[in-house]
Amino acid sequence: MLKKFFMPALNSTDSLKALLQHKARVQRTLSESFAALTAAGTWDALNESLLKECVKALNAQAAFIIVPKENELRVVAADDLINALFQDTDYAALKDAASIAIQRHKNLLFAESPEKRAGGRSMICVPVFSGEGKPLAVLGVFGRDGGGAFTEADAEVLTAVALSAGAAIEKIGLKIELALKYKEIEFMNRINRYTTSIRDLRELLEAVLGEMTKALGAEMGVVLLKESETAKKFEVAGATDVARKEFEHTSFELPKTLAIDAVKSIETKRLKKVNNIISSALLQPVAEDGVVVGVFALFNKRGGESEYFTVEDALLFASLVKQAHSALFQE
Repeated sequence: MLKKFFMPALNSTDSLKALLQHKARVQRTLSESFAALTAAGTWDALNESLLKECVKALNAQAAFIIVPKENELRVVAADDLINALFQDTDYAALKDAASIAIQRHKNLLFAESPEKRAGGRSMICVPVFSGEGKPLAVLGVFGRDGGGAFTEADAEVLTAVALSAGAAIEKIGLKIELALKYKEIEFMNRINRYTTSIRDLRELLEAVLGEMTKALGAEMGVVLLKESETAKKFEVAGATDVARKEFEHTSFELPKTLAIDAVKSIETKRLKKVNNIISSALLQPVAEDGVVVGVFALFNKRGGESEYFTVEDALLFASLVKQAHSALFQE
């Protein structure tokens, strides 16, 4: 009789204990992820740290990060397992889930991944919003290490990481925005001096390229332009001395090939390990009235913490090219 009488109390105590343990887990995750993520100083470092925090917090097999940009969703970071399963479909299933999470402003918990070939692994998607409610990203974890499905409690834990991510994203965004503004002003001051003192277009382009290579820490740069809007091939309109030494004997074959590939979209293209000569590259198409008329290209990052061009480098490069194009061709 006593056993029957005390069983409900025992169950209630166990439930309370489990609840307290869960709350402690969420709080610990929030504290640890906030410290780790807000310490990141670049977008690449933040993305890498975010993947690690998501995997650690949920004991997951893999994680991914999707961000909204220019009316579409893009996977900006993902573990190898995610790439192996979803890259050939352009991450369509993950993007669909992320879109729903953003639209509904809520977490999505899948007992099984929406992609059949994923082997029945469980998945969670959690949206990240700014303080003003602007969607910043979607964090996803995939496959519980050791098997089994993720739970609603796990989704709450990932939400703690998302809260930390929101703070870190806004912090880095502000820091980078201020740094970009300073470099943009500095760059334009120099360009304005060139436009008033140099009349030859090739010489002017090469002076601008020189400033870009300095600003981005690049070894060399090339500007390729089309002779007309209907032309399919690019011709070299300017190049730094190092670029001429490297590419002139092949008639700039590699830069021209990369330029043709780059114009498939107007966004900045960031490449790594192109070949044994080019370890990294930035390519920025230039368009007039929606028609691509040229490409600015920088090659080989020199100095700095990374041997490759970073996300911040790509943002700065896009801004400098836009300003240079306006100053040189649209005035």
